[in-house]
Amino acid sequence: MTSVSAAPCRCTRGDEQIDAPRQPVDLDSTPLLGRWENTNAQTDGIGGVTVTRDGPDVTVVVREAGAGTPRRAIVDGLYASAVTSTTACAFTADYDAAGVRTRLEANMSLGLLVVAACHTFPDGDPRANSFRREFFYFAGDRA
Repeated sequence: MTSVSAAPCRCTRGDEQIDAPRQPVDLDSTPLLGRWENTNAQTDGIGGVTVTRDGPDVTVVVREAGAGTPRRAIVDGLYASAVTSTTACAFTADYDAAGVRTRLEANMSLGLLVVAACHTFPDGDPRANSFRREFFYFAGDRA
């Protein structure tokens, strides 16, 4: 999934540098797993997300508020809070729905899952590309 490399990077802070070579790390996704519900019961955006692990893949299912078809996406990136960490605290994923491309960027913060959704509309669509950030509490079913 996501690996940590010992190669120095000029765009990182000094405390993000690793002096000794390390083996690639598969991040532990456990803190992200489970069913998350929107803290705003009146939202007209994402009502909830469910994050699961199936073998090497981490999957997110997005449920729109109200009626709507749940959208499933394979997580394409897991991220730790530090270069030496082995625990994931964030993820990214993409999905398409009715021609609209959505990029999810989610991170844990103070026990909440913060999900930013960037929606890109097809050329010729009169709607402007849009961004939305919503907050989710853990509702159970940690896998």
